Amino acid sequence: MAVGAEAPLNAGSDLGGVDAGWSDESTHRSHQQELRQAVPTRLAAALGGTGALPVSVGEGRLRVSFDGGIPLRRADAAHGTSVR
Repeated sequence: MAVGAEAPLNAGSDLGGVDAGWSDESTHRSHQQELRQAVPTRLAAALGGTGALPVSVGEGRLRVSFDGGIPLRRADAAHGTSVR
């Protein structure tokens, strides 16, 4: 009878480890996203700008991110543009 009682406890602790791992990863991703947004915005302000428009290339197209200082239509005009 003791073996049956221990099995649910072990299963619960295994799931707790999965939940904790997911939570840590989710927190890490959240911090990375905050840095991706904060660093360009602060850099723009330090250089006298009003906003940031970081651009990367993925699958041959521009991927544009922006903050509140950049008009949406300006970001949309560049997003998805082919670099080939």
